[in-house]
Amino acid sequence: MRVENTRMIARPIEEVFAFLAEPENNELWMSVVIGTKRAATGPVSIGETYQHSVKFLGRTFDVTFEVIELEPPRRFCVRNVSGPIEFHGCYTLESIASQTRFTHTLEGDPGSFFRFGQSVVERVVQRQYAADLETLNDVLAAVAMNQIQESVVADIC
Repeated sequence: MRVENTRMIARPIEEVFAFLAEPENNELWMSVVIGTKRAATGPVSIGETYQHSVKFLGRTFDVTFEVIELEPPRRFCVRNVSGPIEFHGCYTLESIASQTRFTHTLEGDPGSFFRFGQSVVERVVQRQYAADLETLNDVLAAVAMNQIQESVVADIC
């Protein structure tokens, strides 16, 4: 199974990458992520692991990820080291003017964990990630607006 979604994000590449490089932020934009456990804080590093609690197609499970590729601010890849499904995923970012082209790629084998066929799982993941990228754009816009408001308040005071 291979799923790829691309979305223009109306924020600079450095800002988008910084947000994505903190796994705790995934709960804010990935609808399937319901919890995060991580020993470190701040941006991730190669070899670091973290755990997401995930709810997908009616099942809840934990997945531990390992960061396998990190090229700030252009690329961030993980693979799962535990969990019911084998897969790896990458975020690829490209700066275009003051925006960022964000591509999220997921490759893996859902195996027999889900009672649905692979093509059904693939279609569901494709739709879900497309919606999640819309949410990511909205979240980053809200973060930027909050920063602008805080700056204005600081200037007034």
